[in-house]
Amino acid sequence: MKGSNELAKELLAKIFTSGTLKLISTTLEKLTQNKGFKIHTNEIIGDETLTDQQKRNQLLYIIKSLENPILYDFFSDTLADNSFWLFSSGQINYFEHFVKEFQTLIQDVKVIKLSTAIPLSPEDLKAIANNFTKWYGSKTIIHHEVNGAIVGGAQIQIENLVFDYSIRSKFRHFTKEWLKSVGETQTTLGFHDSF
Repeated sequence: MKGSNELAKELLAKIFTSGTLKLISTTLEKLTQNKGFKIHTNEIIGDETLTDQQKRNQLLYIIKSLENPILYDFFSDTLADNSFWLFSSGQINYFEHFVKEFQTLIQDVKVIKLSTAIPLSPEDLKAIANNFTKWYGSKTIIHHEVNGAIVGGAQIQIENLVFDYSIRSKFRHFTKEWLKSVGETQTTLGFHDSF
């Protein structure tokens, strides 16, 4: 049986963007505060007249109402092996413990800011996040913004470092070099007016 920390790590592994992380973190936090959720899930778990499949279905119905596919998939996988203990709240509130473990884990997550001229697909964001995770050696997520002003390419901010691979910056560099070349040509030809 997996513990709360292991389950929290599995959930975190499914998250690749800062927006998704914020949504899931907020949703889980609200569930720990929701007494109705605690009571209802505990009643389902404690109901001796329900089969394991019926308990699983009822719990997943509650989770599905959150309208969060990542949470639904995660809990669907978790409940597939009848891990109902997570929703049991006898002397120990396991769900709350799981959420605390998750909140602790996300404090160590690295956030990379990525600006592109066009939206990126979830698959692209996942691949980029995975590459940075391998590079950093710890969980990395992407804070993606669409900025049409960069024309094309990307700008990447890692902590206080900015890497500008945008077409706009290439044009600026090209313009500076071109103006410098024009100035050198004018000097060579004896002209002294510059741009």
